[in-house]
Amino acid sequence: MPAYPPEKEALLEIGKRNVVIVAPPGCGKTEALALRAKGLIQSGEVRAPQRILALTFSNRARDNLNARLRITLGDALYLRCMTVSNFHGFAARVYRAHAATIGLSPESVMPEKGWLGSALQSLGANSKMARQAESIIREVKLKPFSDEQVLESLASMGADYALQVERLRISEDRLDFPDLLRHCQRILAVEAVSALYRGHFGGVLVDEFQDLTEQQLDIVMALGGDNMTLAGDPAQAIYSFAGADVEAVSRRIAELSDVKRVEFTQSYRSSPHVLKVVNAIGGPLGVPSLSSVEPEKWFNGGVVSCRKFVGEAEEADYVFDLCSALMVKDPKLSIGVISRVNYRRGTVDNRFRSTDLFPVRLWENPAYSPEVIKILRREVQKISLAGGLDEASKWDLLESGCLAAVEPTDVDLLADMQQALEFLSGEIAGGITLEASVLGLRVSENELAPIGPGAHLLNAHVGKGQQFDWVCVVGVEEGLIPDFRAKDAKSIAEERRTLLVMASRAKYGILATSVSHVNGLYGPRMVTVSRWWEILEGASTSQYANPRDLANVMTPNKEADAVESPADVAVNPTSG
Repeated sequence: MPAYPPEKEALLEIGKRNVVIVAPPGCGKTEALALRAKGLIQSGEVRAPQRILALTFSNRARDNLNARLRITLGDALYLRCMTVSNFHGFAARVYRAHAATIGLSPESVMPEKGWLGSALQSLGANSKMARQAESIIREVKLKPFSDEQVLESLASMGADYALQVERLRISEDRLDFPDLLRHCQRILAVEAVSALYRGHFGGVLVDEFQDLTEQQLDIVMALGGDNMTLAGDPAQAIYSFAGADVEAVSRRIAELSDVKRVEFTQSYRSSPHVLKVVNAIGGPLGVPSLSSVEPEKWFNGGVVSCRKFVGEAEEADYVFDLCSALMVKDPKLSIGVISRVNYRRGTVDNRFRSTDLFPVRLWENPAYSPEVIKILRREVQKISLAGGLDEASKWDLLESGCLAAVEPTDVDLLADMQQALEFLSGEIAGGITLEASVLGLRVSENELAPIGPGAHLLNAHVGKGQQFDWVCVVGVEEGLIPDFRAKDAKSIAEERRTLLVMASRAKYGILATSVSHVNGLYGPRMVTVSRWWEILEGASTSQYANPRDLANVMTPNKEADAVESPADVAVNPTSG
């Protein structure tokens, strides 16, 4: 049995009660949840046929938690005692089983990603109107309203497009993603139903409690009763745009009776130099000063480097060349290339897209999801074994086989699969064969290491809860981080938390970049560095201009220094 530090070992001894685990970046939140589950099982607080329910916000987070639970519990105990789901998937299961309890049909059409936007467009809404309507609908559905109450509320607000599209949804007997949570909340408000689930689940674990809406907290409380474990970090609350309310949720959690609070301050993830950045960003947000558990194990103590460029093409070349040099030195590395918003990373993405030097995963494209790829490859193998099929027949079999392979209540995976098939259909239309298109999707197939080696291109919100060996924070510029729409102190604080999330994904080191000119709608325009650039620059440990030289101080030699790297080409960035 592995030796755990005392504060984590104590989680094995806590009996049946509500527990709040506050774990700043890299302090072992996922492991703490797994230890809590192990303690409940070993103590007999949860015993067969009861199970423990663990809820996450995304399939990626679910995969990470699954991996940790399997390592901590072992496969047999994990399979016998754990149910791990994201909120939408669990809400879909509750809806299918109990919709009739609130007078709805269990056979309603499950949510489809993009349906709402397409429906609004068909009703005549332009993009701005559609965004406004979607925002209004999302806000109204955060309350436990019936469909009739939703319509009444939208009518009273004079939200014409929102009202029209909601009537269309009801007429087609379909659900959108907010409907799943709204109806789940309403169903679990029926005591007989919630008691049934509390009998089945002896405890509930929640990952990232700071991202809960009050609606999701109501669902958790109905399921967990007096045995909830909520882990997270208020300083990483970056989802207010989705209805998350960390202040209200924290207040309600504090009002629970017999709450055990556990706090961590030691980082198991990051090097001392990365933690210097994390502490500088997080200090004003109330993050306790974090220290590395084993500072001596980090090569050179880690690295922080800041580079300024004139334009995005220079920046993209430098980031790509650095990643190339790092991958030559150690092909097992994972490198997160993270921007505040997707469009700022466009030139960088294009630079990486055509390489075959190392795996590249575009996280915003569901076709690069490990779970999606696993299904795609399995279906392609079946088609290849059938033989003698033309391309059109192959595509029909692939589409039907992939959609049938997804559990209907796993609405997030189903939506990802639909988007992935749409992406592949475009590739095939461009002349790529079905087999080549699917085999070209490269990602880790190790379920216990879902990140996998290579470069990972993503935005700040998609990367929440993930970790990479190295992180390149692209576009540290005013108007991007903080976002130009952040005007008041509360929203500026959330933007700072977003920068904290980006920087704290790194294990060994950080490269931060900015440019003086970006490609706008009407050509290049000047920008300035972010107000928080000085924090990063103040923690910088390296001034190497050549990416190969920077790579040499970022990671130990892996007997590959003699290999020529694309990073040997000078890129001449402006001194940072």
